[in-house]
Amino acid sequence: MTLATSLLPDRTDRRVLRTQTALRDAMLSLIAEKGWDALAVQDICERANVGRSTFYVHFQSKEALLNFGLGGLRTGLQEATTGASASRADAKLSLIARGLLEHLHEQRKLARAIIGRRSGQVVYSRFRAMVVELVAAELTPSSKATWQHEANVQMIAGALMGLLTWRVDVPSPPPIDETVRQFETLIAPALRQLAA
Repeated sequence: MTLATSLLPDRTDRRVLRTQTALRDAMLSLIAEKGWDALAVQDICERANVGRSTFYVHFQSKEALLNFGLGGLRTGLQEATTGASASRADAKLSLIARGLLEHLHEQRKLARAIIGRRSGQVVYSRFRAMVVELVAAELTPSSKATWQHEANVQMIAGALMGLLTWRVDVPSPPPIDETVRQFETLIAPALRQLAA
């Protein structure tokens, strides 16, 4: 299963799945074209060829649809780390970094629309929150949670977001393998501190 197919929820009703997928895909293509702020529910419905009432059967707002899409991405990344033979936090964080890099490479036009643009602040903020959740899930705090642990989670998530943003903006990005190795180098001191 690819990351793209893992973005879909595990549903038994094919009609529900088809409608939600059409709405999500319409939203993503429109974000790339118009930006988040200019995007209206009606635009999504027209692109997906779905009525407004059908949209509201599935989602309360465009923000709820965005959460659905990011939730699928988060689940796909978590499944990739769970299914991997890696058990150490550094190996799992590398898998998350690789998955995000590959996803943003595949969705480069969309990534450019949301990262670093004012119209993408809502999407960017939610995307960053998802990255923080993924990092925090892989870094088990010591028996007593400290501010240092939270600072390390934020630093590692920030380093990953910085690399993702930079790689989307650079005209000729380095290979994903090299970018993952750079990420591993950047986070090594924080992981050593957490292990101490």
